[in-house]
Amino acid sequence: MKATHDPGVTVTSAHQYGAWLSKEFNLDLSFQSFQQEIDSLPGDFAPPDGVILIASFVTARGDRQDIGAVALRPLAPRHIYGPVTENTDWSVKTCEMKRLYVFPDWQSCGAGRKLATTVIEAARQMGYRRMVLDTLDRLHGANKLYKQLGFQQCSSYNGNSVADVCFWEMRL
Repeated sequence: MKATHDPGVTVTSAHQYGAWLSKEFNLDLSFQSFQQEIDSLPGDFAPPDGVILIASFVTARGDRQDIGAVALRPLAPRHIYGPVTENTDWSVKTCEMKRLYVFPDWQSCGAGRKLATTVIEAARQMGYRRMVLDTLDRLHGANKLYKQLGFQQCSSYNGNSVADVCFWEMRL
């Protein structure tokens, strides 16, 4: 697992993630300014307050294949899509896990867990005290992983109004 700020790697991963959500779930992320996020990478995910992690598989010949990614950014008022909710606590240094994605051929091999645990540890090292994320209820594997890692479901922190969105938080 490596942190990357290579625009080519992160943009490719982000485009694949967006295409997967669109194809599999007919989900449009434009309400989150997804294309603007891609165009400005690393943007809010840049150090020292953020990170982008890429999971890679290295073959016996030494060839590298990127198989997944996750990002972390500080939660800021500009990341709120709707009315600020009771769960938007600005008094605690809070980060948001974003875009955890493992390419379909590599799902169920532990890469998602490794990405998540690595980004959680990175958040702790950066001094964050709380991590939040949102995901779709229909992503059963992701929700099971978050629960196993110690996240608890919570109320909306960002105003995301997608029909089956669910929210998670973890005290770090």
